[in-house]
Amino acid sequence: MAKKNIEEEEFEKLLNQTPWYKNGRIDYFYYPINQAAKECQSKDVREFRNACFLISSMAGSGRLDALFMLMGMFEYYKTDFQKLNIIADNLQSSKNEKYVNFLFDVFQKTQSSNSSRVFLDIMLKKLSYFNKKIAKERFQQLLEDKKYTYRMKNKFENILNELNEIDKY
Repeated sequence: MAKKNIEEEEFEKLLNQTPWYKNGRIDYFYYPINQAAKECQSKDVREFRNACFLISSMAGSGRLDALFMLMGMFEYYKTDFQKLNIIADNLQSSKNEKYVNFLFDVFQKTQSSNSSRVFLDIMLKKLSYFNKKIAKERFQQLLEDKKYTYRMKNKFENILNELNEIDKY
């Protein structure tokens, strides 16, 4: 039993020496991106999901390299809705205006179909949590766009109402 405690102590000591582990937590701003980038190319869904979580967490911490990687993943997998659903589902909030606008552009460019519907719904939910000012402006633009059905416009309107309610508090 004492050996296990020594191993645990060694592990804790090594972990505390890493630049990306601080105060008992992973600091994604300093976490190495290389392995996650490799796993983004994996055919294994679990590996791909984990990589998306890591990269999204890094992007959410303000890392531009991770933001660029996510943007590239949306383009690279633009016809693979299984992977796009995973990417979208793991998105973390970001205040970066270019990134938020990029995600709205991805949403607008995606044609609604049976295979893309889940992706579009996930994107709607995620986009409503990002930069509130940009979200309100962009959802208002979507609401006024004639290409969307009344059902989609109802979704946009509901999100706008929720965003306005949040502003009241």
